[in-house]
Amino acid sequence: MNIRKNVRWLTNQERSNFLKAVVSLKGLYRQSGGLTMNVYDFYPVEHRVVRRRRLASNPAQPLGNGGHDGPGFLPWHREWLRRFEMDLQSVDSTVTLPYWDILDPVGSKDVVFKDDFMGPDGTGPNGEIQSGYFRENVPTADRPTWWPDDENGTPLPGFQIRQSLSVEERPLALQRHGFNTTTLTRQFGLNPTVDPWTEFITRTDMEVLLDLPDYDAFEPPFEGMDFHGWGHVWSGGLMGRPPTSPNDPMFFLHHCMVDHVWALWQGTHDQTVAANLPPTRAASPRRRGHNIDDLMWPWDGSVSTNPMKAAAPTQAPFPSPTSMTPAPVYPDDTFLREVVPGDTVHGEDVIDHRSLRDSMGYVYDTQIPYVLRQGNEVFAWIEPFFGDLNLLGTIRENDSGGPTAGDLVLSPQGGGDAWFDANTKDLHLPGRAKERETDMRAATMNGSWIAEHYNQPLAYVKSSGDLHLKGTIRTNQPLAPNIS
Repeated sequence: MNIRKNVRWLTNQERSNFLKAVVSLKGLYRQSGGLTMNVYDFYPVEHRVVRRRRLASNPAQPLGNGGHDGPGFLPWHREWLRRFEMDLQSVDSTVTLPYWDILDPVGSKDVVFKDDFMGPDGTGPNGEIQSGYFRENVPTADRPTWWPDDENGTPLPGFQIRQSLSVEERPLALQRHGFNTTTLTRQFGLNPTVDPWTEFITRTDMEVLLDLPDYDAFEPPFEGMDFHGWGHVWSGGLMGRPPTSPNDPMFFLHHCMVDHVWALWQGTHDQTVAANLPPTRAASPRRRGHNIDDLMWPWDGSVSTNPMKAAAPTQAPFPSPTSMTPAPVYPDDTFLREVVPGDTVHGEDVIDHRSLRDSMGYVYDTQIPYVLRQGNEVFAWIEPFFGDLNLLGTIRENDSGGPTAGDLVLSPQGGGDAWFDANTKDLHLPGRAKERETDMRAATMNGSWIAEHYNQPLAYVKSSGDLHLKGTIRTNQPLAPNIS
């Protein structure tokens, strides 16, 4: 089973392996009809085409957007991301797609958007990336030891954008700043007069979304600015517009988070209940591809097996800079990756992300609880997404006593032990419990007992006896069914 992790908490080796796999896709070449494309660029092409599908048997008939603005948004992107993950694994089988936690401005600012990771905000009026591994040209002196060669054995010059895939569907003379470029662009923030690191989605926002009662209530605001749309608009640059967004590798980390939250919502909404799933065609016919029993492009068979087979719009040349001809959806310097007719996927095939066909599937690190146990005896557990501590008993603060035989002891360096009573399951603290802690730096936690889950600290006990939690405390909880 693949485990997808929070990108902030990847180990140094996991980070290097992931970065190398992403950059390497720019150096794996495919050829068709005299054209050459790299594997990475198939994804911006497909993301453009799915928005403007035509009927294969009658190209004059539009089929509309097959991956957005409807209930098929989540299934289509789930399958598409898994294909991207498998391409990464063709470079390094140990790599899984990590997610960008957009509830975490601290980690985003201090770890993720740094030169040695996913790269910084852009600069200048076009928001060009001018440092890090995802700029157009990375000088030899700045290349890390993992920097890849292309498949011909030549070191890649940098992370170069295919210009025809960096344009919106408007004349080049009317392109906005940050588009029609060979350089990755970003412009962080929803409002240029506001600190972008203060604009993040909050826990309260997420709790509201996760509590929405059924799929029809959940999907539209989730796809929109309440979550998914926010990540695109906040990132800005190429990521900020649907036709160009996959040019930025952060697209895949953001959409992994989107899929992650859908998985969490699914975990609390019975997936055998029709109302918690995308609709069937019989119950609520929508655009082809958006119903749970529809085939999704480009995994929708052939014209002979599927009368509603979708196809790309007509290719068109990249216009001259002065032309008022709109830039094409499907530029004629690109081509689509071949999908064999037998490789078909219905929406219902991807509802269970743990058991996708033809692969091992995947699970998110937050779907695996952190359990405090001694032998087979469970005392408490932490739900990693929000970091909430669930106690079978209660909590007793400022306790001057001490543990006895059989108790589960949490021992910081230098004393200040906290402990779980073996009989009552109560948590005893010499100090106080401090909830919703945002400072989880190594220096802050030095000498502490730490609850660490896939490298992410969820709680720590200082030598003062204070317990610091990522989330909140729930007492007298029944044992969760997913804990054995």
